[in-house]
Amino acid sequence: MKFSIPTNWDNRLLELIDTKNIEEFYGKMHSDYIGGGRSAYSCPPVHKRDAARHIRKIRSMGIRFNYLFNSACLGNEEYTSPWQKQFERLTGWLVDNGVDTITVSVPYLLERLKNRYPRLRVSVSAFAHVNTIHKALFWENLGADEITPSPPELNRNFKGLQAIRAHVKCGLKLIVNNNCLLYCPLHIYHSNITAHASRLRETTTGFTIDYCRINCRYLRLTDTSNFLKADWIRPEDLHVYETMGVNTFKIVDRILSTEAIVKIASAYFAGKHEGNLLDLFPKTKDISVLRRNNMFHYFKYFFRPLFVNPFRLLGIKNLMDDIDIFIDNRALDGFLENTMNKDCITRSCAECGYCSRVAEQVVKIPAKAREKLISAYRDFMNTLNHGDIFRYTPSLQAPRAPSPGLSEKKRK
Repeated sequence: MKFSIPTNWDNRLLELIDTKNIEEFYGKMHSDYIGGGRSAYSCPPVHKRDAARHIRKIRSMGIRFNYLFNSACLGNEEYTSPWQKQFERLTGWLVDNGVDTITVSVPYLLERLKNRYPRLRVSVSAFAHVNTIHKALFWENLGADEITPSPPELNRNFKGLQAIRAHVKCGLKLIVNNNCLLYCPLHIYHSNITAHASRLRETTTGFTIDYCRINCRYLRLTDTSNFLKADWIRPEDLHVYETMGVNTFKIVDRILSTEAIVKIASAYFAGKHEGNLLDLFPKTKDISVLRRNNMFHYFKYFFRPLFVNPFRLLGIKNLMDDIDIFIDNRALDGFLENTMNKDCITRSCAECGYCSRVAEQVVKIPAKAREKLISAYRDFMNTLNHGDIFRYTPSLQAPRAPSPGLSEKKRK
């Protein structure tokens, strides 16, 4: 069983983590001309010189390094001469410093990389949304060495995952500690948001309001069954996927502190976790740049008075609390096996109800803290949806009912 581990560019990570089962480290500078799957403001900044040293140190340990070109959108600049020059300069620098794998979401990038560096391993990102045999075969025929199927659509779709494994020869990698909604309707939009929020030369220069993450967290708080419907894989259940032919398991997130990455990875290496399931997922308090209290970093990306009213944007701080939610991991023994025969594609959750019944038993949230945070989300989403956050004068619109995610009528 092999693992793909994120790096936050801290050399201490290489000393503290058990490297025995690590196939590769993966990472990305917080911003470059390609862009990626995390907004620049959330990633620890790193100087190019320090990144090169870190990569070379990993390679000296006999471990691969996978650099992410996993932006879902390149703004059509990829078909211009200036962008091509930057692309060739960056890829040349990466290869010269020992990078042997690059992850992409755009088919053209795979072909471009294979044309320039035939021996380079190219991995297909989850942001390519590979969810069928046909898509998997398309990427393999382009030359992909590895594919990460779309987690919200395949991590719990066992028939679909087995079908892909039976039809492609390339490696399969699964992300294990995502917390995305089942068949997430926000996934494609979110991958495009983060792509533009991590690319150099964007007109917004890294600024964005993460509408998708806000909406996702709100939907989990209002319907706790969404915690269980999410695309995570427990350490205890890795063997189920390994028997299906999954080669590598990927742990997220590269925005986390060294201590958080080591703690999460250790649970998956051991194949068991005692305590709160949510300790395996990225938490706000563990984000590296927040722990460093680097206010200049956030000021750089969020003080955009020509884009948004910065005083109203401060309301987003009320959404960042990690409230005391507890899901006993061991209480979920057998949960995965019970979902394997459920049909989540042709049956609605209202017809099945299995996750809702289990959530009532295992998801523990303090009622007052939950209602307070739900109210904070509604207030912020009202400010966003009515457009008030972009104004310096009061809105003349009549107040409307809050509408993040599903409407109140549909939720009932």
